[in-house]
Amino acid sequence: MVAIDATALLDNAWSAAFPRGDTQFLQCLLIPQFTQIVRSGGLKFLADELEMTANNRGKNLKIPELPKAVILLHDNVAVAYGVIPSLDPQGRPKARLADFYVWEDGQWHAFFAEQTPVATP
Repeated sequence: MVAIDATALLDNAWSAAFPRGDTQFLQCLLIPQFTQIVRSGGLKFLADELEMTANNRGKNLKIPELPKAVILLHDNVAVAYGVIPSLDPQGRPKARLADFYVWEDGQWHAFFAEQTPVATP
């Protein structure tokens, strides 16, 4: 249960660090091989995530409403997934997210993330 709570807290902290421009937190959280598939289908890496985060520094962006994540835990790997709370004009969710963590050296680290558009009927 502690691992699940810790992963949920890290996922929320990551969601808050991005609009604040907190690259220092992300450098501790993300492994050097971090890879992400973004909503558009593009592939991003650690340097991209740090650059996008740094671009938010000093902009006083609103911390987004954080999704309630479901946490799956298997041995030393955890996956936090949920629906991104932003909505399309019809009030439907735009995307789902999944963040993958690995327990290494006594800490959880994110190694992969994916955002998938929600299919519209």
